[in-house]
Amino acid sequence: MKLTVLVALSLATAILAIAVGLGSVSAVAVPPMFMADKTDVDFGEPVTFTNLCTLYPFGTPPYTKAEWDFDGDGDWEITLTGTHEEVTADVVWVYYEPGVHSVTLRMTDSTGHHHQQTIVDYITVMWSPFVYDTDRDWVISKAEALVAVADYFAGEIDKFWALQVIDVYFAGLDSEWEA
Repeated sequence: MKLTVLVALSLATAILAIAVGLGSVSAVAVPPMFMADKTDVDFGEPVTFTNLCTLYPFGTPPYTKAEWDFDGDGDWEITLTGTHEEVTADVVWVYYEPGVHSVTLRMTDSTGHHHQQTIVDYITVMWSPFVYDTDRDWVISKAEALVAVADYFAGEIDKFWALQVIDVYFAGLDSEWEA
């Protein structure tokens, strides 16, 4: 009986495959299938993922399909099909969910076999507390929006100004903004 476990260590190190056999342990360095141009990003910041399968082939190229899961939920957010060049092209993903995300790439080779690699807790997305609304040129943070609500209920500002601050904050979330 042989058990193989793949564990993603970091971008700087490759994946380590540990093969556990009857009374013996062996380690084999396995090159990564992909890499990101950055792993710590702000909310709404694009990340470019480079498919490394042309450098370190898995299975039998050419590849016929690439499937990407950027948030570890098991759903493929991007699927590429077509020529080998189209399937192994870089992809860009924008994260709108703060937190730590695992990323999976599954490649289908010319024989129909799947080769998959997951890097656990690979991308960290920071929530930006500042929202810039391009329509009004105001910068409102989440904290400032909450203070406006508190000030309104304390009678320190009137309803009109409280609603303006809240409106700018929420409108900024849906419009083009910068952190």
